[in-house]
Amino acid sequence: MVFWGVEVRPKKSFKQSSEAFEGGKLHLSQATLGLHSKANERTVVACKVGDGSKFFLCSLIPGVMESCSLDLLFDQDVVFSVVGSASVHLAGYYLPADMPEVMGDESNEDLTFGGPSVVPDNAEKKKKKKKKKAEGKEAQKLNKKEVTKGSTQSDTVGSGENANTQKLVEGLAKEKRNVSSTVNDVSAATKTPDKPQSLKTDDQTPILLNPKSASKKGTPVVRRYPNGFEVEEISMGKPDGKQAKPGKRVSMHYTGKLKSNGKIFDSNIGKKAFEFRLGVGEVIKGWDIGVNGMRIGDRRRMTIPPQMAYGASGVPGTIPQNAWLIFDVELVNVK
Repeated sequence: MVFWGVEVRPKKSFKQSSEAFEGGKLHLSQATLGLHSKANERTVVACKVGDGSKFFLCSLIPGVMESCSLDLLFDQDVVFSVVGSASVHLAGYYLPADMPEVMGDESNEDLTFGGPSVVPDNAEKKKKKKKKKAEGKEAQKLNKKEVTKGSTQSDTVGSGENANTQKLVEGLAKEKRNVSSTVNDVSAATKTPDKPQSLKTDDQTPILLNPKSASKKGTPVVRRYPNGFEVEEISMGKPDGKQAKPGKRVSMHYTGKLKSNGKIFDSNIGKKAFEFRLGVGEVIKGWDIGVNGMRIGDRRRMTIPPQMAYGASGVPGTIPQNAWLIFDVELVNVK
């Protein structure tokens, strides 16, 4: 592997030719904000692969998040650019053509757009499961000196070494449950906007950034969730605008449609902006998660499954049962 690095300056994109890969690939590992950056001003790292359209890799803010770990491979010509007034340093390495692809930490925790981290993929979960299984076997070997043939693990838990071994096994089981709950939390939501309820913070964790969504010109960046929930970044407001965060009161302009036939069932365009407190269940779950991270002037399109909208009951006379909804939203104000 050979180190690769470049400084991308504002209003001056950098093109990396695939010829330099010599049949291999470029692994992008890190994005770091330059020294001369303005306080509270967001700088966004953008990328264009081949003939595809531009999509965003990460957002950096001085004093908040000045560095972002990435885990991306490129085997085509790629153009990097920044949106903002600060430069960004990109670092990574070349993977030769005859070297297997060994990716780093696949949790991709920093690939976010104002929201938290992504869900570990199946390969990572299998790797962790295999590791925990091996550790569990080691723990069972420690018990063999203290237990008789045919006894169960619960029969042998006592004091000294056995008690310590049991704690180790319980800790591994708890860690496994935490990984599984991260994957399943988003699909368990069924809250409605007119009944305020509390919102678990880890319901907002799963985010998938799929660069293939920007393979066609004009296609916006899309974040896809495991249960079908999608958030499209239609346009950006001011990079240093106020940001919507849980607990803040936000004001929105919106238009709601039925996904099945495109029929508009609600809209406040040309009217007073709709105001609510984000992240506490005052609106449907799809809004609490989809609006999070927006800045004033940002526009998004949210495709929301029934379990994150009005579920099996729907809204009589307005929204059918088990209806998928599409909302075009714009953030107007944050308090």
